[in-house]
This record gives sequence, C-alpha cells and structure tokens, in this order.
Amino acid sequence: MDIAGYSMISNQMKLMNQVSIAVAKLAMDTAKENTSEFAKMLQQSVEPGKGTSIDIKV
Repeated sequence: MDIAGYSMISNQMKLMNQVSIAVAKLAMDTAKENTSEFAKMLQQSVEPGKGTSIDIKV
C-alpha cells in the first residue's frame, strides 16, 4: 500500500471516530436532559405519594 492510500484510510478512520464520539455525546446530553425533565415532572406531581406502594390482599 502506498503512503497516500494509507493517509486517506487513516483520515477516514479519524473522521469516523470523531463522528461516533459526537453522536455519543449528543445521546448522552439528550438522556441527561430527559432525566432532568422527568425528575421535574415527578416533583410537580399533583399527588406525589400516589403509586409508591401497592396493597394486595390474597
């Protein structure tokens, strides 16, 4: 393999890694935001104790 071909493959691999990292960061940010919004929603619940326990009689 010549040096130019190796250089092109190397640069493509670097770009693919950078894109993968960027997508992972976006996914992490979205997950953090969703978790934060969900926590806020739970705190603002009208009946905060509702659904915390189940009473089952057999």
